[in-house]
Amino acid sequence: MDKIVKISGCIGMKVLHNSTLNKKIFIFYDDHSNTKYCEKKSSVFISELFQTISNQDVALILEEPFMESNSKIKILWKESEHLLLFRKFYSKLINKCSKKKICKIFPFDIRLSIFDISPDEIIFNLDNPEPGYNIKLNTYFQNIFYLFDLNDYQPNPSSLICFIKKVFNIYKTSKMYKNLKKRIIDFNNKYNIETSKETIYDLINKYNSSSNFIYEEGFPYINNHNENFIDQLDKIASGIIELYSLILILLLPNKNMILYAGYYHSNNLAYIFEKYYSFKEEFSSGIIDNIDDKTQSQIKSCIKINADEMKFL
Repeated sequence: MDKIVKISGCIGMKVLHNSTLNKKIFIFYDDHSNTKYCEKKSSVFISELFQTISNQDVALILEEPFMESNSKIKILWKESEHLLLFRKFYSKLINKCSKKKICKIFPFDIRLSIFDISPDEIIFNLDNPEPGYNIKLNTYFQNIFYLFDLNDYQPNPSSLICFIKKVFNIYKTSKMYKNLKKRIIDFNNKYNIETSKETIYDLINKYNSSSNFIYEEGFPYINNHNENFIDQLDKIASGIIELYSLILILLLPNKNMILYAGYYHSNNLAYIFEKYYSFKEEFSSGIIDNIDDKTQSQIKSCIKINADEMKFL
């Protein structure tokens, strides 16, 4: 008899397989603020599920911040029980593998290594700007331009941005890298970033009232229609962290890869792996597409999977 497992903390999951690479990707889609969980008596949280894989040939690719040891971040979605449990699990696992100096867990949100100040922080504090928000555009974007060979900036060789650059250099000839670089060049030309005397606060403040975010699957291949600075900045940042996670998944030697991220990142990466890297869907559960066509009452942070089809269980 099939073993059905109910999992709280994700709204959908999809399994992709590439027989040539002999690699499977288990993609878990999260709605960070959704707390409509399965009944606790007959289910497990996503963090409990992942605890079962420590001795398996599995690597975890997680939407967690990749940051310097002295970084200070503001935790979002503090009321979501599954994220609180997951952060405890993540911290415990990171500490454990750091001591052993062998890790199977890889954070992929590298925005803290790219931006000195998060665009979200500026948006949340537009009426009470900090002095540090007055960063000139060419300085604010120097790390992004550095990653794509668009300036002569030379960061500290021991910094995380230098490590990320080495990772990106591996895939400089890929279609995703080239298309994302083109988007960044167009973005630079549109807003005159290298020569502008405006600050990042000026641009975000200017465009915040006209924000018109449009999600389209598969950025950076599709998605160049919106004229809003904040929207395009968000898409470029998302494209960068999705490129980084894609490289990790393709190059790590593990046969089984688990990706756990917000719906949009998970959906974009599934699209890219299927369309451009010959991965095929094996099975899926829950909500994995067209989330914007659904009401909040239709979205539940609870999925059912067949454990007999999941090698890492």
